Amino acid sequence: MGRTRSTGPGDGGSRRLREFSTDRAATARRTTAQGVTRALRVLEEFIKGPPYLGITDISGRVGLAPPVVQRIVNSLATAGFLERSDRTRKYSLGLKVIELGATAETYNRLVAASRPVMHQLNERTGEVVLLAVLDRRTWRGAYLLALEGRQSASIRPGLQRQGYLHASSTRKVLLAFAADDEIREVINTHGLPRLTPRTITDPRALWTEVKLIRAKGFAVSRGEATIGTSGVAAPIRDREGTVIAGLGISMPDTRGSDERLAALSEQIVAAASEVTRRLQQSAG
Repeated sequence: MGRTRSTGPGDGGSRRLREFSTDRAATARRTTAQGVTRALRVLEEFIKGPPYLGITDISGRVGLAPPVVQRIVNSLATAGFLERSDRTRKYSLGLKVIELGATAETYNRLVAASRPVMHQLNERTGEVVLLAVLDRRTWRGAYLLALEGRQSASIRPGLQRQGYLHASSTRKVLLAFAADDEIREVINTHGLPRLTPRTITDPRALWTEVKLIRAKGFAVSRGEATIGTSGVAAPIRDREGTVIAGLGISMPDTRGSDERLAALSEQIVAAASEVTRRLQQSAG
């Protein structure tokens, strides 16, 4: 006969402990979500106006007790999303909100200026066309827009929303035109992990690549981020001449001969220049 496993007092205690830990984690998640929701409700009241609101004003609008509102407002002010007037003791939107709005406006104008040029490039080449920006919080390249290629076996966009700056032509453009101090920070803080056998992992080799990209005005990649994938990319600039995005073409190595990459590099530089012109024109 099979032996029946006995359940001792300790088993029930362990099970209750696990259930208690799970409940605490779920409660913490709900509390965090509730806190975020409340903070957003407070910020929305400043959008409705007037521009200056006191704790009592906000409390009456959002239906939360004044002490709760005070804690929320204190957190938002510490983070720079709200500012307090010492004279009136009322609050207004802070610089962080203005920065977010300016960034959103820039990205919206960037996508609007890029989309028609990307469609033209996509139709001419039949390859994946990518638009990427630098995320300085993570020091990664993040894709804003991707158009899939028409040809068979094309690389599907959107599989990697962010990626290391030292690999792939589109992201290397973002790195190359960053300030030297920022490039050092990327190397020293985040390192140069090997993604494929062709990834640049030596800092001296990366600096050589950076200088080459700056001199040529475009970047080329052959299997550095993904084996079997090649690409070319060029920088997009704002009205001050600062590089704010990278425009790239990605394709399988089977369609990325030296001759074709050379021809595509001319097209991508011209396309990036056209996006730059449109972007600067839209900025007035």
